[in-house]
Amino acid sequence: MNFRKRTRLLTWVCILALFPIMQSCSGSAEPDDADDGYTSGGSNEGPNWNEPITEPDYANFPEGYSVDNRDSATNQAFHQISWQYFLWLTENVGTEAAPELRFETLFNDASIHPDAEAPKSHILGGIVQAGSNSILIDDNGRAVYTTMMINDIYRDFVQKNNLYTAEGMETVDPNLDFPKGSMSLKAAWKIVGEDDDMTGYYTKEAELYTVVDVDGQLTTSDNLPASEDHAKITETVALVGLHIAVVVKGHPEFLWITFENNNNAPSYIDKTITPDEDMTFFNKGTQFTQCNRSNAGALQVNADQTLSLIGSTKPLTTEALRIHEFGGGKESNVFNIDSINTVVQTAQKGSIWSNYHEVGAVWFDSDESMGMIHPDWSPTVTDTIITGSLTLSSAVIETFTQDDFDANSCFACHNTSQIDLSSGSSLQGSNVLTSHILLQNYLDEIKAEDEIVVRTKRNK
Repeated sequence: MNFRKRTRLLTWVCILALFPIMQSCSGSAEPDDADDGYTSGGSNEGPNWNEPITEPDYANFPEGYSVDNRDSATNQAFHQISWQYFLWLTENVGTEAAPELRFETLFNDASIHPDAEAPKSHILGGIVQAGSNSILIDDNGRAVYTTMMINDIYRDFVQKNNLYTAEGMETVDPNLDFPKGSMSLKAAWKIVGEDDDMTGYYTKEAELYTVVDVDGQLTTSDNLPASEDHAKITETVALVGLHIAVVVKGHPEFLWITFENNNNAPSYIDKTITPDEDMTFFNKGTQFTQCNRSNAGALQVNADQTLSLIGSTKPLTTEALRIHEFGGGKESNVFNIDSINTVVQTAQKGSIWSNYHEVGAVWFDSDESMGMIHPDWSPTVTDTIITGSLTLSSAVIETFTQDDFDANSCFACHNTSQIDLSSGSSLQGSNVLTSHILLQNYLDEIKAEDEIVVRTKRNK
């Protein structure tokens, strides 16, 4: 099922006419406000989407990608490397009988600790979305789970600089940047029900921690104090979304990318029309005002692991939609994403990954962002350096914090601002605070010693 309810005639005419020569999504037609994605001259290189996808060349970016006549990265280049990362990370590196995607072989987020047990185990455990404290619930009343992963470059950097300890975070050089190639990911998974048709989704068997109630808040059993209480279940799950954050040459702020399945949810394009087709997280006929509704503090878990409103056992369902198609930004940014999605999906026809699309990506508008990312920076300090999909959110990972009016993108949360604590103390602003894996680990470390909570609000 197509995830859009409209036809971009201009895009399709260009793509169908030029496909044999534009596998890097170069395109000759331009939207009215063409920007650096359509600079005259330069090169429109990029991966050959019909061949096996190699590891992206993060160390030499933008070499091999679309550049302008100054050899600077175009808007297209960032979406080219975004798709290349997605296809490379989702390559089966296991066997046909026992498939294992490349991203499933990476380290888990607990592996930032040198003594972490089973650093490459991936038991699904996250259900509460950051910022909203709400849970995305499918049509079967089951919570959508997430799991976090990091690569070896990220892990080695954290351990070398002692950033897995509270002391290390408090004494780190505020200007220390993540090295090129550092990568963290968050995958979102839906439990497949008996009557679910998940055609077009990547599915697998997985272990999940059970949903439990801890002091009136729903979480998963791995958050219980005693390890013997960390109950697990095995379910078939479907990959519904994937966040990718990666440092490429010249961009220590990370390139923030998100992908979703085409059939997840509709985009809020025409506010007067209600989609007339069922989608995985949207039932036809639902009014947009009934979508993305917070359920924080209002849920209970039932014996069958379904979630319902407190006082009721009737399973609840979240109706979801995507507020900003392709994360907004300039018209040319939207055009580039829409175009490359069609090109890659066409080249990947027959592959399960042709059923996924790039929602968007966001980064700093410079060939050399070193120095642009600095301690105590956030979009409230200056947002003019941010480019790409300026209002980027995932319908399945940031369901409840999407904002129809304000720029509520990744950098609204992943920034370098000082962290103020309820104790009256604070954690200095530093460049490594763009990673919430480190921030959450720090908060867990100090909370183990004192009942300290973070007072600085970060939305995602």
